[in-house]
Amino acid sequence: MKKISGVDKRHIFKNFFKRINEPYDLRVRNAIDGEEMLHIKLTKKSVFMLISTFLVISFLLVSILFLFTPIKYYIPGYETIDSRKKVVLLSKRLDSMSQFQKNSAQLMRSALRVLDTVTQTIDTNRLNDRAISTAEMSNIQEIENKNKRAKRQIESTERKENYDSSITY
Repeated sequence: MKKISGVDKRHIFKNFFKRINEPYDLRVRNAIDGEEMLHIKLTKKSVFMLISTFLVISFLLVSILFLFTPIKYYIPGYETIDSRKKVVLLSKRLDSMSQFQKNSAQLMRSALRVLDTVTQTIDTNRLNDRAISTAEMSNIQEIENKNKRAKRQIESTERKENYDSSITY
């Protein structure tokens, strides 16, 4: 890269500011028939003003967005005394609710054990397919045994009823 001497630097800035108001034409033409679609006369000054105005307006809109909407609470490091109090209060509530839930679940398990209606659940995430199928088969067999016992009781009661109805008094 060439080093620019002090004289050349002054000359470059001088030429820039001399030609700041020279007009440039921006023309947009249709590629098919060459017809001019848009024609704008620009200067370096107008382009600079357009870009700087866009940047200032963008900055103002973003500032207004953060100042007047709740999005400011999501900025890391933005904290007020009230928001800190709210966070502490919410964390205490969450802790107490989770402790209450754990206690109620433990109470429910204890009550079910007392009533002897607890059925053991098998964690199927830790078992393989073979263990799952044997557990299912044992459950099916238990159900079938209960059904057989219930059928026998029904049959025995029916026999007793038939025997009692056959006896005449």
